[in-house]
Amino acid sequence: MGIINVGMEAGMLSEPFLPEQEIYEVEIAGKESPYFQKIKKRPLVLTLSFAFEETWNESLIHRVKRWLAEQEYYKPMIFSEMPEKIFYCIYTGSPELLHNGLKQGVVQNITFRCNSPYVYSPFYESEIYDFSESTEPEELIFVNEGDTEIWPQMLIEIQEDGDMSIANLSDGGKKLKFTELVNGERIFIDNEMEIITTDIIGTYRYDNHNGVFLRMLRGNNNLHITGKVKLQFKYRYKFY
Repeated sequence: MGIINVGMEAGMLSEPFLPEQEIYEVEIAGKESPYFQKIKKRPLVLTLSFAFEETWNESLIHRVKRWLAEQEYYKPMIFSEMPEKIFYCIYTGSPELLHNGLKQGVVQNITFRCNSPYVYSPFYESEIYDFSESTEPEELIFVNEGDTEIWPQMLIEIQEDGDMSIANLSDGGKKLKFTELVNGERIFIDNEMEIITTDIIGTYRYDNHNGVFLRMLRGNNNLHITGKVKLQFKYRYKFY
């Protein structure tokens, strides 16, 4: 776009350290300490300024305006010094164009609001784990290298008619289970959005599912897989 991210203040640089969080409490008559209910983390907010690398013309100005104003949903923003971290954001507020009258200047105080309190990694795909010859429950360690829990996507290819399940023993033994599946069937599961699809036309697998979706806690997750399946994960880490 012919613009660069710049800092407008002298001295040390400032950037968000943690998302804003708010404490929800209820005050009770006669009790000095309020009753704690929960903590709510608010989406990250970034304030940036963009400088034009060269003098501009009306065509470039309107191009930048359209680039910022015509985004109707959150888009990825990636900074060159940390390409492994992705902010999903959209601009809010009223940016200002500060210039010297010679078509040189800065678009300052652009506030970008993110879709969540977190910064995301790129999506990763695991290897395909082959349990097609398994006669006993198999153990698999899923490592979550982020700062908080994630809900991965999973692709499961059924290798034998019948039932299958995945239990996370590191999360209290919570178990995702399907019954009466068909050999050769491919099931896609989005644990975060609670979406289940199958490649068998006209078939819906929610009635064959126990209603449990899997999350992966920070660190090692000890999974137990029952049933003859091939399994692959697609996921991204979340960071503060």
